[in-house]
Amino acid sequence: MFDKDKRVLLIVESPEKARTISKIFKDAGFAKVIVKATIGHFTKLKDGTGYYNTGIHVDNDFKMDFIIDSAKKDNVIELKQQVKLADFIYLCSDGDREGEAIAWSCVKYLNIPKSRYKRAFYRAITKKDIFEAIENAIDIDYNLVDAAHARQCIDKLIGYRLSSIAKKNVGAKSVGRVQSPALKMIVDREKEIMNFKPETYYDLFLHFKSESNKDFKAKYCNKKGEPISFKSKDEIDAVINECKESHNVVCSVENKLRYENPKNPFSTATFQQECSNKIGLTVKQSQDTAQALYDKGFISYHRTDSEAFEEEFENVLKDYVSKTFDKEYVSGTVTRGKVDDSAQLGHEALHVTDLTLTPDVFAKQINNDLLAKVYKIIYNRTIACALKPAVYSTTRYILNNVKYIKHYFVMNSKELKFAGYRTVYGSYVDEEDEDLIKESFEEGYQTSSDTYESVEKTTTPPKRFAEATFVKEMKDAGIGRPSTYATTIETIKSDSRGYCVVEDKCLKPTELGIKLSDFLDERFSDLVGVQYTAEMEKDLDDIATGKIKAVEFLDDFYSKLEHLAQSSKDVEMICPNCGAPMKLRKNKQNGNVFLGCSRYPDCKTIVNINK
Repeated sequence: MFDKDKRVLLIVESPEKARTISKIFKDAGFAKVIVKATIGHFTKLKDGTGYYNTGIHVDNDFKMDFIIDSAKKDNVIELKQQVKLADFIYLCSDGDREGEAIAWSCVKYLNIPKSRYKRAFYRAITKKDIFEAIENAIDIDYNLVDAAHARQCIDKLIGYRLSSIAKKNVGAKSVGRVQSPALKMIVDREKEIMNFKPETYYDLFLHFKSESNKDFKAKYCNKKGEPISFKSKDEIDAVINECKESHNVVCSVENKLRYENPKNPFSTATFQQECSNKIGLTVKQSQDTAQALYDKGFISYHRTDSEAFEEEFENVLKDYVSKTFDKEYVSGTVTRGKVDDSAQLGHEALHVTDLTLTPDVFAKQINNDLLAKVYKIIYNRTIACALKPAVYSTTRYILNNVKYIKHYFVMNSKELKFAGYRTVYGSYVDEEDEDLIKESFEEGYQTSSDTYESVEKTTTPPKRFAEATFVKEMKDAGIGRPSTYATTIETIKSDSRGYCVVEDKCLKPTELGIKLSDFLDERFSDLVGVQYTAEMEKDLDDIATGKIKAVEFLDDFYSKLEHLAQSSKDVEMICPNCGAPMKLRKNKQNGNVFLGCSRYPDCKTIVNINK
C-alpha cells in the first residue's frame, strides 16, 4: 500500500460508491485519501463534425471527436483541481469496457501524467478488495478502451444514419444497434400469437375412491406412464365406453429418490428474473437496487454473465457454511454454472460480500424494505450454493383396466425427505404440484366407484415476454450484455419512442413498433438483425481481448452500413408500364433490393438498383 502521508486521489464512477470507499480508507487511518466520482461517462461525441455530423471521421480511421458533457463541466473542473493536488491517482471505475473508457477519459481530459496514475479495479467494495486492487494496480487496457469506443461508434452511426430513414418512411424516432433487434424479437412473438390457430384436444381422467373414502384422480397414459391426449371427442368416448366395462388395478409402483440440486449462482440475467418472479420488480428496478447494494459495499459486482464464484470466495463460503450449519447440510462443494464465452474476464457470479451479515440483521441496519428484500434473495442464493441437494421420495402409480389392459392411467406422489438447501431457499421456490397425491397404494390394489372425466382443452398461443423472460431471450440470442439489458427494455417501452407498451406485465408492440420492425427487417436485416447483432457483440468482445483490430471491424461495418443505406433510399419513380409508384422491395433468396411496381401482382414490373 501507499504511504499514509501521501495525498492520494481515487476516481470512481458514482458518488455513493465514493462515500463507501472514502469511509473504508478513513476507518483504516488513511486521512489524506480523497475519493471523487466522475458520475458515469463525462465525455460524449461532438455533434456537427464528421460523417453525417456524428463526430466520427470514417475517412480517418474512425477518429472520434469527444467533448466534455456540459451537464458535468463543474464536476470535471473539481476533478482537475483534485488531480493537481494529488501525489498519485488511482483510476477505479468499473472493471468492464465502459469502465475502462471512463478511465481513459480521466487520463486524457483531466490531464493526468502517465507517471502519476494506475488503473485499479475490484469485484466488490470491501476493504480487502479495495486494498488488493491498489496493491495490484495496472495500466489501462487499451483493447478494452477500443472495444468501448467501437461500441459507441457503431451505436451512433446506426442511430444517425438509419433513424432519419426510418422517420421518413414510418414515422419512427430512432433505430438502435440493440433496441432494433430486441424490438424484432417482441414483434415476432406478437405475430406468432396473432397467427396462432388453436386446436382442441381432450384429456381423460379416472376418478376413484380409496378405502379411506378419499377421492383420487389418475390421468390416461401409455404403458410407460407417459400422459396421452385425444384429438377427437369420438376417440375419447370410445375409450371411456371400454373402460366402463370393468374396474382398474394398480399394476406398477415405482419408488425413487430424486435429488434437487441448488440453483446456480446469480448472473445478471438470472438475478433479474428472480427479482421479477419473486417480488415483481422490473428489470430496471432490479438493476437500480443491485447498483445501490454494490455501491454501499454489500454485494459483488452485479453486471456479470458468469454463474460461478471465484475460488477464493468459494473457500470463504464453504468455511462459513461448515461452521454455521449442521454437518448433514454441508455439501463440501459449491454449485457452479457455466461461464459463457461472452463473459468478461475477471467477473464472477453475484454474491453478498459479508456472509455474517444475515438478511435479518441487514434489514434492521438498512431500514429500506426493497433493499432488504433484494439482499435476502442474493444472500439466500449465495448460501444455498454450498448446501446439499434436497431429497424427495417420489412414487409413480400406473393403473390399467382389468378387461382392456391396453388402457393405462398414472398418478404421482412426492414427499420431501431431506430439506438440504431449501432450509435457506425455501421461501423462494415454486409451490408444489397440486395434483400430487398424499396416500400410498400397494401393487394389485383394485379401485372402486370408478368414474371417467373427459376434459376438453384448447392449445394456447405462446405468451408475450415479461421483462425478466425477455432478458433471458436476449441473453440466449446473444444480443446485449448485462449492462445493457435494462436500458434496452426501457428504451423500447418508453413513451418517447412508442414502440411497446406494458400490458399485464408483458411487452406488447404497438402499431408503430410493428411497422418499424417490418421496415427494418425488409431493408436492413443484414445490419440490425438478431444474428448479425449477436455476431457484432462477439466482435466487440474480440476487440476487448485483442483478437481483432477495432479499425478493421469498423471499416467492415461502415461498408455494410453505407451500402444498405444507399440501397434503401426512396427513389421517386413511376412504373414505366402502368404509371403507378414504384416501391422498394427485397429479394428474400439473395438479399438484393430492387424497385417493384406497387400494383404487384397485377403489374410485375421491376427495376434492379444494385448495379
